[in-house]
Amino acid sequence: MLSPVHKTHIVPTHLGTPETVLSFGGLSLSARQFLLLLIGAALSYDAWKHLEFLISLPAGILLAAAGALLPLLLACAFAFGQIAGRDLAPWTLTLVRYLTRPRRLVWRSVRFLEGKDGEIAGTEESEQAHA
Repeated sequence: MLSPVHKTHIVPTHLGTPETVLSFGGLSLSARQFLLLLIGAALSYDAWKHLEFLISLPAGILLAAAGALLPLLLACAFAFGQIAGRDLAPWTLTLVRYLTRPRRLVWRSVRFLEGKDGEIAGTEESEQAHA
């Protein structure tokens, strides 16, 4: 009689680890981080080109450099920053959703919408009864 063949399966242990696209020594960049830094660098270059008129002013080069570095620093924060183990993008989305929601909510009880017959106003049954 033949002995049963036991199948073995490799269990992946790196599912939560993003794939590395680019490595510089000890720094490994994922695709998301690389694209965020690339977009930040492009926006910084564009800001530098638009802020060239500040160079003629006294201390204008410092203002232009600060304005041009702002998108790159923001991109670095989004690429590498984490709060409570989560990236900054979900936190930013949560903050925007919180700020756009109304501050005061009005609760209207169903009891106040009931008519004489005990039907809720605004339903099809109450509209047909009153027609």
